[in-house]
Amino acid sequence: MGTFAGNVPFAFNYESGFIYEFGVTRYLADGYFVSAGYMFSENSVPDATLSPLNPDSDLHLGNIGFGKHGENWSWAVGYHFAAGERDVRGNLAGVNGKFETFNHGLNVVVRRSF
Repeated sequence: MGTFAGNVPFAFNYESGFIYEFGVTRYLADGYFVSAGYMFSENSVPDATLSPLNPDSDLHLGNIGFGKHGENWSWAVGYHFAAGERDVRGNLAGVNGKFETFNHGLNVVVRRSF
């Protein structure tokens, strides 16, 4: 395990990466809707300069949600996950090893129009 002390220079050294994404929404009767989507985010930090201050990996993100648009009230509920994995070798700061990311999120939104 490494430690940071004093003023240690830290280079971010980002590289180009791509994000691919798509999503769909189906509108149903009486203002209801259901939506789903997927996104892939390619990592943009090389192994040599990866740091806990600048974590990065290829990420797979997905979501699904449903709700209702009303005249005065609207609501929506959505679930989101993110998953990624990275095996780092040759890191300049000694931050080598396998890193995994997995998280969940639940969103609830209520809107009142007047």
